[in-house]
Amino acid sequence: MMPTLRLIPDDRIRRVLVALLAGALGALPLAAEQPPRAFQLPPGFFEAFEVPGQEAPGQEGPYWEETVNRALETLDDPNPEVRRAAVMLLGKYPVPPARAGVRRGLHDSDAGVRRAALVSLFETPSVLDGSTGAAVLGLLGDEDVSIRRIASNVVPMTLGAFPVSMQPGQSRLGRNLPPDLAAILREAFLDEDVTVRRNLAGHFPSLFINLPPAVLEKLLRDPDNEVAIHFLRSSLQQIPDDRLAGLLPELARRSSEPYRLELARQLGMLPRPVAEEALGLLAEDEAPPVAFAARLSRFSLRPRADDYRDLYQRSQDIRLDETTLQRLVRASGQLPGDDAETFLRKWLDHGDVAARRTALQLYFSRFAREGALGPLVRAAATDPSSQLRGNALAYLGQIEARLRDEDLRALMGSAHSESRRQAVLWTRRLPDDLAGELAFDGLLDTATEVRAAALGEIARRRLPDWEEILAATLRDPDPQLARTALAHLGREPGPKTEALLRTFLDEEPRSPLAPLVRSLLAQMSQI
Repeated sequence: MMPTLRLIPDDRIRRVLVALLAGALGALPLAAEQPPRAFQLPPGFFEAFEVPGQEAPGQEGPYWEETVNRALETLDDPNPEVRRAAVMLLGKYPVPPARAGVRRGLHDSDAGVRRAALVSLFETPSVLDGSTGAAVLGLLGDEDVSIRRIASNVVPMTLGAFPVSMQPGQSRLGRNLPPDLAAILREAFLDEDVTVRRNLAGHFPSLFINLPPAVLEKLLRDPDNEVAIHFLRSSLQQIPDDRLAGLLPELARRSSEPYRLELARQLGMLPRPVAEEALGLLAEDEAPPVAFAARLSRFSLRPRADDYRDLYQRSQDIRLDETTLQRLVRASGQLPGDDAETFLRKWLDHGDVAARRTALQLYFSRFAREGALGPLVRAAATDPSSQLRGNALAYLGQIEARLRDEDLRALMGSAHSESRRQAVLWTRRLPDDLAGELAFDGLLDTATEVRAAALGEIARRRLPDWEEILAATLRDPDPQLARTALAHLGREPGPKTEALLRTFLDEEPRSPLAPLVRSLLAQMSQI
């Protein structure tokens, strides 16, 4: 029976079956006429644990050997359908002979076989060697467009076969590619098929390859907006000034509004005179979003308070997209102190929550250590976004020592319970008279979490009549609050506490808290 187990390809299944058979054989009763004998493992037991492909010489080969060998033989079949099926079968076996057969399929004369080999090569995770990577890159020039599309989509994995290093005479990393492969890759960026160009454009920032300025200019002019915009974002800064001077006016007149909008944004990150000239053209663009983005980029290069004031006024008259709005809010951080604070206060009242969040972050980073805390407190108390209120409370927690009693009162007046609760907790740094006043206000709150925080502060400070306040809270209809009060009383055992608890039992013998109170009194009596 054991030799048949070797026909099962999955090694884990074979091991389980062998172990079960071994156990079953050991449990069989012996015939009465047979003398007792020592238990012996069945033949072939240890062989079942051999790793496939590692059998001893003279024994049958690994489970995949016959299948792979037959598939390799059919790679010479004159029928391309047979060769394609063989390549697809070989792709299922992640063993060196099978992978060598798949690589051989990359060079087949039939496009269907090459396509199957390319897909099969990446069916199982593996690290490509240089020769395989070269073969895949060579398919970027294949006559079949579907093959070029697949090859362009796996370029990042293919280029892993070629190391990255600092390039001579340059201050950036580059891929060490043989000249012939580098030429194929450059040509692929200019492929006539837009899908190939889009695939490569999307991968370009992570490829660590350098394209000549002439190729980059063609890509910036690409008729497909998606491709051209990708290279606006990744490569505009790599074009020398002398070439940009003639190129930018042409790009600024492109018919696509999204393209001109992205050009206006990218020029704001290009602190060169040639960029300012192009921004002057775009600032007069017929599309208001493009003209606004150009003016904003011009401000980013040369920030002036008057220009920002003009931008802010214009922003009230047009609907800005999210990216431009965020850029406008962040740009206020480039202004000097008083001007920046003025505009950040305005942005904290803006209708867009993302704009308010950015303004809150900028205000905290610039003014929280020395400036007024009013904007942060107001955001924590009144902002309609719970997430933004939480951000504001977190910022205030970092500068808790600067909080004044009027700041805490403003938080206590919030319509949101988390802000009121935090205000009560922050009273710990105030003197008893001010802290007690706010804590007693919290005790009258409608939210359980605020009242619980107030009880904790009253008990911690032992404010006047604190024990009576806790004892009275034992009768509160809110069970969570009543349990909180009992917990605080239990931390302060003494004659007065015991008397208050016994009075509670006399007056409320059927209270849900009565068993807990009796248990607490029993513990106190043992102290």
